[in-house]
Amino acid sequence: MIKINKIWRQFATIFCFSTFAFGSFFLSFLVFPLQRIFVSKNKRKRTAQLTVHYSFRMFIKLMSSLGVLKVDTLGVKDFNDIKGKVIIANHPSLIDVVVLIASIKNADCIVKNELFKNRLLKGVFDATGYISNSDPELLIAACKSSLDSGNNIIIFPEGTRSEKGRDITFKRGAANIAIRCRAHFLPLEISVSPSTLSKEDKWFSTPERKFDFVLKTNEEIDLSSYFDEPNLPLAIRQVTADVESYFKRKLQYNE
Repeated sequence: MIKINKIWRQFATIFCFSTFAFGSFFLSFLVFPLQRIFVSKNKRKRTAQLTVHYSFRMFIKLMSSLGVLKVDTLGVKDFNDIKGKVIIANHPSLIDVVVLIASIKNADCIVKNELFKNRLLKGVFDATGYISNSDPELLIAACKSSLDSGNNIIIFPEGTRSEKGRDITFKRGAANIAIRCRAHFLPLEISVSPSTLSKEDKWFSTPERKFDFVLKTNEEIDLSSYFDEPNLPLAIRQVTADVESYFKRKLQYNE
């Protein structure tokens, strides 16, 4: 019975990610072009972001209904009340950003510039206005504009998925953006049990049982004391070190 269950979940996983790829194609080459025709220019970006939000919600529900995963968001505050925050989270799995965007309507993302060259995803990024990391100065300006409009920006300070058995290490990008844009951190803890879709796992790898994806919010981290710090590089290093230590304590406590 256990073997049959695993075979089913492996089939379901492949089906879900195939659906995800088809959905990206469908959005890029049909939905978003139609939105450019029928939606006014000043509403296109917001409409496209909501389209991705609801599409990701459907994808997570599909994975849940097929028995691939269970998502627990009982420890999450109402994201509808959160505006203009830099949302930082640890990054244990491939679908972290999918779950976060599915949970947060007014979410913006920073995307690696290489992904804009992906023909399947480029249409999604262009329509939603997700922010490229190609130019540091343009990046800060785009983040400031997004935060001022009430969006929340999702950032994984590790820069990539966590490695099993190794302490998390944060890069300075999240602190740089938050301080320069005069925004505060909203930390999120993500746990995946058993570990799956990690950096070491293939996307089609299937754990011995359905995996639990748990998302939990913590209290906002106020960065006001750093906004007018004359030594900006020092402030950025200090904030990065502080939030890295904060996450290490939280994640060790919850293990």
